[in-house]
Amino acid sequence: MENEKQPDSTPGSPKVDASKANEVKNNEPQVPDYEAILREKDERIAKLASDRDNYRTGMLKYKKSRPDDELDESNEDKMRQIIREELLNTDLAKTQAEKEAIIQKMAKELKEAKTAISNKSQMPTIPGGSSQPQDEITIEKISDQQKADLTERAKQAGVDPKKFVDSFLKNLEKNKVK
Repeated sequence: MENEKQPDSTPGSPKVDASKANEVKNNEPQVPDYEAILREKDERIAKLASDRDNYRTGMLKYKKSRPDDELDESNEDKMRQIIREELLNTDLAKTQAEKEAIIQKMAKELKEAKTAISNKSQMPTIPGGSSQPQDEITIEKISDQQKADLTERAKQAGVDPKKFVDSFLKNLEKNKVK
């Protein structure tokens, strides 16, 4: 078989610069450089397509240059030719599928980012440290049964039931999980 130069890394995997792999900027999560990855995939696809087309062209030229009586190929040669073409086609299809997967991943991340931004902008702002008096907390935030239980506990403790319920609601609001 022909001597082919083996790539430095696994086919289709992005090349990683070791100096940049350990670099962390501002404690932000590392986002892959999709433009570079897609550019690399496009280059690989172009090279594989070129190799495949060059192989076919070379085989056609070889067959045309030989007289029919010299062209008597063995089944083994025909099988090698078919296998070589299929390997080139398979490698090309695999690289194209990897590129499509990257594009789908990019689209998903973009959608998630848009959702996160829209959710962030919809969050209400809470005034902090305002000296304005707060509105009176209403009892509707708890059920009637809960209100009755709190009132009963306040009576057992000898405390004003209204103040006890209001204090409970303030604490509930203060410690509410956001």
